[in-house]
Amino acid sequence: MMLTLLEKTAAALILKFKPTVVCITGSVGKTSTKEAIASALSTSYTVRKTSRNYNNDYGVPIAVIGGFESEEGYLALLTILGYGLWQLYFRSRFPQILVIEVGAGKFGEIERISRWLKPDMVVVTNLPDVPSHLGVFGSKEMIIKEKKFLVSAMDKEGILIIDKNERNARYFYEDFSGKIVFFDADKFIEGSKYTIVYEDRNDFNYPLGFKFEVELNNAVDRKSVTFEGFLGIQNMKAVGIAVLVAKQLNCRVEDTLQGIKKYKPECGRLRIIPELNGKIIVLDDTFNASPRAIENSLRTLLSLELKKSQRRIAVLGDMLNFGKEVEKIHRQTATEELPQVDILITVGNISVVWQEFNRNKYHLNKHFKNATNAARYIEKFQKEGNIILFKGGHLTRLEKAVAILTGCPSEYLVRQEKYYEIHELDLNPISADNE
Repeated sequence: MMLTLLEKTAAALILKFKPTVVCITGSVGKTSTKEAIASALSTSYTVRKTSRNYNNDYGVPIAVIGGFESEEGYLALLTILGYGLWQLYFRSRFPQILVIEVGAGKFGEIERISRWLKPDMVVVTNLPDVPSHLGVFGSKEMIIKEKKFLVSAMDKEGILIIDKNERNARYFYEDFSGKIVFFDADKFIEGSKYTIVYEDRNDFNYPLGFKFEVELNNAVDRKSVTFEGFLGIQNMKAVGIAVLVAKQLNCRVEDTLQGIKKYKPECGRLRIIPELNGKIIVLDDTFNASPRAIENSLRTLLSLELKKSQRRIAVLGDMLNFGKEVEKIHRQTATEELPQVDILITVGNISVVWQEFNRNKYHLNKHFKNATNAARYIEKFQKEGNIILFKGGHLTRLEKAVAILTGCPSEYLVRQEKYYEIHELDLNPISADNE
């Protein structure tokens, strides 16, 4: 009943105020793309976006209604519903653009959302051959079918933005009658002169962020933009899509650039975590994991220009929701990148299979059942200049290891709400690691 009330209220708000609805779906990069698009549009329009990654059947109508903070439970839903009704009957203004992230967590979820949301623009970030939630849907084809409901809900005035080079892109655009805008992520990144920015700290290089160039009115007229506090080609792709969306919505290039400078991915998306003593570099990519995401994160780690004394350490946790194929999928993931990592720490149950792909150059590789024990082990051999990547499925709770090693404030980390304090959410909290 509550879900139906939220949906009806959200649908009524869209019908009354007629905002442009921009939806983002895909297997990897939805939240970062959502954040980048909202930033790019923020100087040209009033924008409301999905809070964090709340992209399910409840999260989408809540994103439309707005007013969401961090409360959980039925009382919070009543408060949000009340806010929606107040806007519907008493408010004269509403955001011009809704930037809505839509995920597929179960059968029929996106189909239900699409019936009332009716997007004006859909951005598909990607859909690899081994997408997330494979264990729930059973096949790539079923996940595509579910996500495609968003595209099918658009009329002939709708706009589909998609990377034509993605392996499964054609399933989304081959029978779409609206406007199709193809995005070439590789070409955009190659032409942007993506460069990591470093600070020289005597004995080691400290990555601060990255810079890239954006084309203004022509190929010759370009402007450099610098971001600090995070890395990753995947963030570059999010920025590229955001610039394209802004162009489709007739934003001035100068306004788009002014807005995109505000972009910062949410916690747990390849953010550089400041360690208290400034002696180590931690790349926090702990939000979740899939084969494509693991490979992209490792490539970012390996692309860093480090001094000889610095070591690349990867702390990788189990990938989740891949059903009976889970071990096979782990064995097929990052086989080119894993041998190049200096030290490999794995956490969980299945990720131990990755140890056989690494050379164990320093004879420090080890597998743990939980993140806390992994962090305590790393503390024993830690040295100045080490750069450590944390990447794993959400149940491996690798943000706990980040907190131990950096001593950073909780607002830098994912899953800090009271809900996540429940010990049952930990993966194997009682470990036999004896560390």
